Amino acid sequence: MKNLLLKIIYLYRQLISVVQLLIKKKQESQKTPKKIPEKIPVRKLAESMAGFEGFYSKNSLAQRNNNPLNLRWSKYMTEKRGGFAFFDTPELGWSAGEYDLACKCRGKTRTGLTGESTIRDLIYVWAPVSDNNPNNENYIKYVCSRLKVKDTFQLKNFST
Repeated sequence: MKNLLLKIIYLYRQLISVVQLLIKKKQESQKTPKKIPEKIPVRKLAESMAGFEGFYSKNSLAQRNNNPLNLRWSKYMTEKRGGFAFFDTPELGWSAGEYDLACKCRGKTRTGLTGESTIRDLIYVWAPVSDNNPNNENYIKYVCSRLKVKDTFQLKNFST
C-alpha cells in the first residue's frame, strides 16, 4: 500500500510539472509579438505584373513599346502607340511603371488606392473590367503566386 501511495505521489508531481511547463509555454507564446510582414520591393510587384502584361513575350505590344506594365499614359512617355505609352528605352518604361506603382502604394494618385488597399484592389484599378479586361481574377492569382502572398496583401507592405 505504501509503495502504491508513493507511486501516486510521484506521478502527481510529474503531472504538475508537465502542466506548469505547458502553462509557461502558452504564456511565452502570448508574449511573442505578431510577425510583421516583410516589405516586398515594388520592383518585384512590377516584374510579376509585367509577366501577366506580356512583356516577356517576344514582340508583344508591351515589349515593342518598352512599356513592361502597359501604362496608358506617363509623364515620362515619348508618345502613344496602340493606345499605350511608348518609352524610348525599356529602362524608362520600368522606371515609369515602378513610379506609378509606388505612388499607388502610398495613396498618391487619384485612383482611390491607399496603403490599406490590397493587391486585389490594385489589379481592379490597374486593369479595369470596363477597359475590356475580363481576366482580373487570373491576373490577381498570377501576381500573388509569384510574390507568394495572398490577394489581401496590403500595398503599404511594398517598399517604395
